[in-house]
Formats: sequence, structure tokens, C-alpha cells
Amino acid sequence: MAQATRTSTPGNGYSHIWNLVDGDANGNAITHIGASDRTLHVFGAFDGGTIVLQGSNDPDAAEWATLHDPSGAPLSFTSAGIALVAENPYWLRAIATGAGSGLDASVALLSRS
Repeated sequence: MAQATRTSTPGNGYSHIWNLVDGDANGNAITHIGASDRTLHVFGAFDGGTIVLQGSNDPDAAEWATLHDPSGAPLSFTSAGIALVAENPYWLRAIATGAGSGLDASVALLSRS
């Protein structure tokens, strides 16, 4: 499981970065309650895979759903991209599916609190 690295940023913000490698990869679940203005940036080598940002309000983080941008489009990437995050669930994680062994992608979530 890819562990997210959390760092503080200037201006009262936080950055969480998952590094997804080697095929189907799940990022660990993180929480940042009350964070606003979330921006997602996905980049790196996708090797045929799809990277998705998911959220959950399940206390056990067992049930997940794909999150969306403000227009309602799913946050699902097959190449590099950047987007705003519309929902604000308790849990967040990045996952990769369908990728080959050359997957080496980063998912960076910047939020203001």
C-alpha cells in the first residue's frame, strides 16, 4: 500500500502525496476534515492504468466511491491532469487499476484548512 506523505505548505495549506508503483496500487486512506479548496494533480508513468481519487464516509473506510470535479466529471485519469475536488468526505485515497509493472505515478492533493 502506498503511504501518503503529508507536509505543511505556506498559507495554511497541506499537501498529501501518494506514489503509486507496480501495477494495481492502493494508496492508504487519509483524512483532513474541514480542508477546503482541494486541488488534485496526477502525473508520472501510467503504463496503461487508470488513477482514481476515492472518498468514503464509512467509519471503517471499507466502502469507497469515486470523487468528482465541480462539473460532475469523475476524478479518473489515464494521463497527467489537474482538477478541483468537489466532495469533502472523511476519508480520501488514490488508487491505480489496470496498470502494468511500469506504473510510477504520483498523486498530489493540495488543500487549504
